[in-house]
Amino acid sequence: MLTAPYITGMAAAGFSGRQAGGFIAVLLLFFSRPPLALLLKRRRHRGTVRPDSFRLWLNFALTAAPGTVLLGWLTLTDDLWWLPLFGAAGLLLFGAHRLASARWRQRSAPAELLGIAMLTLTAPLADYLGSRPATRQALLLWLLNLVFFGASIFYVKMKVSAAAKRGAKLKAAGRLRLAAWSLLYTIAMVVFAVAMVATGQAPVLTPLAFAPMTGYGAFSMLTLSPVLRIKREGTVQTLITVAFTGLMVLAYRL
Repeated sequence: MLTAPYITGMAAAGFSGRQAGGFIAVLLLFFSRPPLALLLKRRRHRGTVRPDSFRLWLNFALTAAPGTVLLGWLTLTDDLWWLPLFGAAGLLLFGAHRLASARWRQRSAPAELLGIAMLTLTAPLADYLGSRPATRQALLLWLLNLVFFGASIFYVKMKVSAAAKRGAKLKAAGRLRLAAWSLLYTIAMVVFAVAMVATGQAPVLTPLAFAPMTGYGAFSMLTLSPVLRIKREGTVQTLITVAFTGLMVLAYRL
């Protein structure tokens, strides 16, 4: 969810040396997120200050500081004055994700969608670093990646809900009930991709990038059972992401 969008942004804009520096900065900031999230979580609960808090602050500082400095250097040396806005958007989404996790629960659909929105900001960032002007294409790349990875939220919830029925035989009506949100999201995802092509916003091959996720999701809905094979699902989802990334690169480069 971090690397694949960045690659699609590079494909859309064309490669430049600035994107390599930007990717290093993105990785550093990404690694600064877990210690900061844990520190904020402990701050919310009294009595959870622990001896390793200093180490967490150190881990945060040793990744966030160089990442921020690198983005600042790119901003000043290449006149990339939209970069601070990407940083502000990332911080805003991080804060919204933390608030949503506290208000509802960490694995709720709104909280997870906010987390994915934060990670997929790398798509418009890479596009901007490659093409310089902030264009409508950058926003579209963000939305395409957000919509694609958002499907995994409802797919996983469907599989987990089915696994909770262990020992029961799922009939067609039961499968449909468990798959309802995943089915609705998948339909909306396909409609969105086709609409973007029909209105001339996205390359003609864009819907093809969503085909592996759509096909596997439909197959899983039809064959839904209480059996959950986590390793296999993880492998399949990784392969689908690789396929999506490759097809998006193909769509934009052609």
